[in-house]
Amino acid sequence: MCQRFYIDSSRLKPINQTLVAVMLATNPGQDENLEGKVMSTGGSFRRSGHLAMFRRLLRGLAILLALYGSAAPTAAKANPFIAKAGETPTTVQVATCAVSGGFIHLYTAMDNGLFDKYGLKIDHRFISGSAMNLAALSADEVSFLYCAADGTIPGLASGVDGKLVASPLIGLPYVLLAHKEIKRLEDLKGKSIGVSKAGDLDDRLIKTLLKKFNLSTADITIRPIGGSQPERYNAMIGGIV
Repeated sequence: MCQRFYIDSSRLKPINQTLVAVMLATNPGQDENLEGKVMSTGGSFRRSGHLAMFRRLLRGLAILLALYGSAAPTAAKANPFIAKAGETPTTVQVATCAVSGGFIHLYTAMDNGLFDKYGLKIDHRFISGSAMNLAALSADEVSFLYCAADGTIPGLASGVDGKLVASPLIGLPYVLLAHKEIKRLEDLKGKSIGVSKAGDLDDRLIKTLLKKFNLSTADITIRPIGGSQPERYNAMIGGIV
């Protein structure tokens, strides 16, 4: 007596061609009309033949999926910039033009060994001022420079041999610090504000801020301190500004 295994043919149909393709690929000698033989009238398989054939198809598909799963991790391309085992690191001279929280991206990368991952050994140098840094860049004393755009772009425009490749900072990393008795900008009347030097970004920002509050250099003295943020902060703590 021939036993039957029933299955809803409408559910099987979408995967039928895939199963047949797997069977033909793994067994090249199979009949070209295999698909027609797999499906039975009324959605049934005869256990004596067709069901066994269906099981072989499922087995072939399972093997194919297993092979694909094991090969998938190796299919991804390796990052060509990652340092290879035993590779000698390349020394790169990096300069910063100020001690600033705006350069935290670079400090974080150095402190966490991100450059080491890519086979780079960083020789970090602090050179005060954008002009001196651009001179060092032109003389090949540093490989790349981390500095404020307002200081470097005019130098590049004047013919300095260099190229701006990235701008990781969005916005202005500036706040106005004052002694505790200063509550409002107007409280600075008759006092002084420290900047790096005349014409630098902080000098221009202070003048813009004074204008916004209907103040001018006649009300508040702008005093060049030199250096970067630490020098201006120390000048405030020392009562110079």
